[in-house]
Amino acid sequence: MSKAASRIATLDLTPGDMCNLECEHCYAASSKNGGHGDDRLMTEDEIRTVVQNLAECGVKTIDIAGGEPTLAYDRLLTAIEEFKFQVPDGYVGIVTNSTQLDPERVDELKSAGLDAINLSFEGTTREVNDSVRGEGHFRSACAAASMVKEAGLHLGVSITINAVNRSQANQFVPFANRLDADGLAFQVIEPRGRAPEYWDKLGLEITDGLESLLLVFDRHTTMHLDIPGAYRYREFLNTYFNANIPLVDGQCPGGDRSYVVTSGGDLAPCPLHAYVLDEGTYSVADSSSNLDAITAEYLDFNAEIDSRGRELVPCAGCEYNEECTHCPVNDDVVDECVWVNKKERELRQSILKSSLTQKAPYTAVGGKLQFDVPTQTTHLTVHLTESQFQELLSYDTAEEILAADVLPLDDEEAIEFLCMLRSHGVIEIEKFWEPFTVTPPRLD
Repeated sequence: MSKAASRIATLDLTPGDMCNLECEHCYAASSKNGGHGDDRLMTEDEIRTVVQNLAECGVKTIDIAGGEPTLAYDRLLTAIEEFKFQVPDGYVGIVTNSTQLDPERVDELKSAGLDAINLSFEGTTREVNDSVRGEGHFRSACAAASMVKEAGLHLGVSITINAVNRSQANQFVPFANRLDADGLAFQVIEPRGRAPEYWDKLGLEITDGLESLLLVFDRHTTMHLDIPGAYRYREFLNTYFNANIPLVDGQCPGGDRSYVVTSGGDLAPCPLHAYVLDEGTYSVADSSSNLDAITAEYLDFNAEIDSRGRELVPCAGCEYNEECTHCPVNDDVVDECVWVNKKERELRQSILKSSLTQKAPYTAVGGKLQFDVPTQTTHLTVHLTESQFQELLSYDTAEEILAADVLPLDDEEAIEFLCMLRSHGVIEIEKFWEPFTVTPPRLD
């Protein structure tokens, strides 16, 4: 067995780069003629060999994308069937624009072993979505969502934050809930592929995109969310927006725990490395004999980008530098973390200078309060007496609350507790959104 066995966990597989849409933001610039400048296609036998070789390396999850993977339908079915034959307890999903799906195909994909279908949207309304993806896409994708749920498959929704849809950010979770989605994934638009042609319309700085994502967390949600951003951004969301995002380390898994196989059968750490850096081809469709050499090379690559990130200023002196890795494909900038640190200082001061206003009714039960909140169907139980809660509301600012030791918590814990109450709609914190350019309209 390959030395890489037990290490490689996830794989992105591209059966073909062609796409029937020409979305304005597409990082792959996919079209009916292909994408990335790569028009090679593996045969079904080559796909079987790729899956067999990588199954030996311990792959447990395969995500199949494109292009539009359903345009290479026979190769798509082959990849799913072979993977589930090789790894019966594995997990396989596809990312699709939905336009080629019908109930019969969804059932056939499920029978082949598919576990999940992730549908791409660019807005919560027809007008916004179709302005980026093309006329008729919104209706098609909504219909496909119903097919996926009817078939009993896991439904995911993917959205790329851009200048056109960022105003809808606080509607993304309610929209996904209406589709009965099981998860919601985000990325921020990047100036790659076709996007530079439409940058005046769609373009956003990464920090503007991350700020827009704050609206997603304006109210607490239990939906599984997959978000961009480094360790510090996730920690910021957990502390001030009660996001409950797992704080796994942010070190790049590419070339260590995850890989991508291109439509031509080349192995690379990630799609950007394969198509942007374009540093050579390493075919895994021929045999498994070169897998150890390839993975060893990418382990060195992974270690190199770890160390390069440590050398950046201000990364070198950051307490989080063991949890982050700077992407080698992007420019050597740390705008995101600088922005998070600045906004955390500003938000903390805004909270301290804010008054609190009660928003949700409650019932006092045995020294606790049960609030009727818009974020869950059951009561939110808070370990405060009625007199303690009313005392919180009586102070002019949160700073006075901390000084009076009303809460049996240190200052940082007390601020996080108040933010938790705000996230559930129990209270409003007067100046909470002042540090940001976005302000959420109330949905509750």
